[in-house]
Amino acid sequence: MRLQNLAALGFLLAWGHLICSSPAKSIDNKRTYNVCETEACIRRAKLITESLNTSADPCTDFYSYACGGWMAKHTIPETKSSTGGFYLLADQLKETLRDILGNVTLVEENQNVTDKAALVYNACVAVPDLDDRQDVVQFIMNASGLADWH
Repeated sequence: MRLQNLAALGFLLAWGHLICSSPAKSIDNKRTYNVCETEACIRRAKLITESLNTSADPCTDFYSYACGGWMAKHTIPETKSSTGGFYLLADQLKETLRDILGNVTLVEENQNVTDKAALVYNACVAVPDLDDRQDVVQFIMNASGLADWH
């Protein structure tokens, strides 16, 4: 009996989901499709749309059609041999870390990991000479209890 109740509940939930979802009609109005309309799906669809080169013919040059818009907006920097989404994310992450670590108020006592990372980062930025910088970083790591991290 309990198994039948669970099966009935599962059926009702599935049926309710189908009824409540907002299907999209095909151009000829003969078929319907369920379309994700969450904020995340809309953002992803926008990224895909912006990556297209709609002036290219997908039947003759699918790569240009699918990636041409993205390539036109993202040139390869002179300092790199290639670029891509992961490179852009890595660059954004580095910039975010620079902003965070460069703006931490440095404290001398009860330092957490972020405080220690900010101290090392700011020492690296403040000392222009590489040899001097290594000495300063090693001193800070020793003083912070991170002497084995070299």
